This record gives sequence, structure tokens and C-alpha cells, in this order.
Amino acid sequence: MPEKISRRDFLKGITGISAAYSSLLLMASPIFAVQKYTKENDDGEHFVFLRVKYRGGDWYTDVDIGRLYGSHTDISQSDIQLSRKLQQYTNIPVEIDGNEAQYITLDDPEIFSYPFLYITGHGELYLSDTEQSMLREYLERGGFMLADDCLGFDYAFRREIAKVFPDNPLKPIPVDHPVYRSFFQLRMPGNWDNYSGHDTYSPLFDTTIKYNYRSRRGLQSNAVWGGDKQVRPWHEGIFIDDRLALLYTMNDLGCAWEGHPCYPYGEAQREWAFKMGINIIVYALTH
Repeated sequence: MPEKISRRDFLKGITGISAAYSSLLLMASPIFAVQKYTKENDDGEHFVFLRVKYRGGDWYTDVDIGRLYGSHTDISQSDIQLSRKLQQYTNIPVEIDGNEAQYITLDDPEIFSYPFLYITGHGELYLSDTEQSMLREYLERGGFMLADDCLGFDYAFRREIAKVFPDNPLKPIPVDHPVYRSFFQLRMPGNWDNYSGHDTYSPLFDTTIKYNYRSRRGLQSNAVWGGDKQVRPWHEGIFIDDRLALLYTMNDLGCAWEGHPCYPYGEAQREWAFKMGINIIVYALTH
């Protein structure tokens, strides 16, 4: 049995993390491919943003937009955009292989060499028995996964993660959890406190509902949270021995990183999405 993932060697050479709180401007660059990641040129000391390839749906969403719109576009792949922000605003050494997103499969033993995995999509997701077993072992040994609903992914993801952890379900993440202050100080509104009468699973909450919710909770009228959409004012997670091992968001961080229009708060909402992405990665590397 391999040992638990160690971040000591991974973080070697990182003398600190420095933040720049100026506006996080989107950097555009055309993309044309997503490639399987190999360790051929890996020195073991650089962070690699690895997305999970799976059966059943568009695991590659937010990375091949250049193929659809051509090279002259302000929309660029989410993986590279966030990796550049992480490189720009922290001292974490980041590996960026050209403009190509990197993917790995959950039945690849190499996942145990990397502390962070990202999974997203719009529709179906099927995990084999081997993939379920390896994902469970990966998370139990110290790995971290960010799961990001790009709309329509929710049902399949909940079904499959329940197979991975039948006795450890997704739970709301407390608003004072360290992931919200691991780098940037972020604020999440939190749970809806027995709120009923409206479909809180809808793609976008009705503006009036959101306003009333903010009023009851004493939040600022311009409270921003979410990715390119504001679906739910809290995140969920899988906790293993009090450590957050998996964070699940329904607010579509990836589309915001990629460059899609963000509703209803525009660029402020995109900036929040980048900050949240950086916070999640910093948390994953230090806990």
C-alpha cells in the first residue's frame, strides 16, 4: 500500500504565498487541444491542474472552446486561465504546458502522485468499480477533488459519489471553514435555513428570492458569490477525519474562468470565481 500523499516535497521551495488584491483581469489566448498528462517532464515540485476524464459526458467542457469559435476569441480554456492566476498571485510553482489542458483517468495509478483533481461536465458520469475504489483511496490518503457542476451534472455526480462514499454523504460546508480564508478572505451566504416554496435546484434563483434572502440574513445587496451563475449560496463537501477532501459547487466556476458571461454581477462575479479557485487549490496543498 503506497503511503499517504505527502505535500512536503511538493511544497519544497515555496517560501510563502503572497496575494495581490487588485482586479483579476481575464487573459485571453486561443486553445486547440486537451492532452493526457504524463510525468515525462515532471520534476515533482510544480502544481499541475489535472482534470478527470470519465465515461458518459463532456468531461472536456470549458477546454475546447477554440475549436467551436476559432482562434480569434476572448474565451479561453478554464484550466489554463486559473493556472495562470495561481502563478500570478501566489508563489506556488505552477506547470503550464503550452495552452493545452491536462487530463487523467481515475483508474490511472499516477493520480496518487498529484494532490489535486478537477471534475466537471453538463450531463452523465459513470465511474467503474475500479474508478470508484481508486477515487476513494485517493481521497482517503490525502488527495483533494474539486467537483464543478456546469449545469446538468448534479444528478449523475451525486449518484456516483454516493457509490464512492455510501456512508459519508455530501454535507454543506460551514461558512467559517478555512477554505474560505486559505488565501483570499471570501464570504459565502451559507444555507437557506429551512427555506421552502421555491425550487432551490433551479439554474438561477429568482432575483426577488435572492433579494429577500439577503435581507433576512443581513447581507449586502451587492453580495457576490458563484461562478458564471449563482445557483446555490453554499458549497457541499466530503469530509474525511475532519479534513475537507472534496468540494462540490453547483455555481459553475469553470465557465467563469473560461470567459463566459457571468450573471448577474459580471466581472465582479468572475473575479470571485478566480479567487475561490485559488483558495481551493491553496487549501488542497496545505491540508
